[in-house]
Amino acid sequence: MRDAHAQPRKVQILEAARTLFAEDGYDATSMADIARRVGVVEGAVYRHVPSKRDLLHQVIASFYEPLIDSATDAIASVDSPREKVAVLIRRQLQAFTEDRLLCRLLISEARSFDDYYDSEPAALSRRYTALFMDAFADGVRTGEFRSDIPATVARDIVYGSIEHLAWSSLTGHATLDVDATTDQLLSVITIGLSSTASPAADGDVSLGGLVDRLEAVTERLEATAPPHESTTRTPNEAR
Repeated sequence: MRDAHAQPRKVQILEAARTLFAEDGYDATSMADIARRVGVVEGAVYRHVPSKRDLLHQVIASFYEPLIDSATDAIASVDSPREKVAVLIRRQLQAFTEDRLLCRLLISEARSFDDYYDSEPAALSRRYTALFMDAFADGVRTGEFRSDIPATVARDIVYGSIEHLAWSSLTGHATLDVDATTDQLLSVITIGLSSTASPAADGDVSLGGLVDRLEAVTERLEATAPPHESTTRTPNEAR
């Protein structure tokens, strides 16, 4: 009978931690806070998780696992590498709008810990972005994407750009238009990654030129956000 009650209580603890970490921040949330949210004594929480850091990792894993499943399903029926990239960009932007507070926690706090990159959430993140790298590799094989750009560089350009563009939304200072941002970002990225892009037609397609284009898109999108001052770390500062 004890085992029958273990899983529901663990789920309650994870849900409480997810809410409190996202709303109040990791540092400002104690295990006692989580216990009160669940309605148990603090010691009962430790019967299910060894530490607050482990609980944070489990919360982030609970975000990544369904995201990986949904992204995998979404690209399963798509043949074109470019369309797969489009689907993955849109899915990531949707995740940022659907779970804004948790994504902000991941970017601004969780990655700053020394043990993050050896953790299960980091491994899940690599599995998730591997979907993009596989699509990019397919595009290189079919001649759709440039072979002189490493897949890791292409991955960092795509996901780093998404995080930067979405940051105002994650901090509550702007509304993210998923469809418009997907189209703009895909257009800029594929110009830089395309094996058939012509400098005469499309401008500078070097990595430096791609960065310039991404910055131009960022400026246009951020122009719609009200000016603000914040002490919150940006994605680049959190990496």
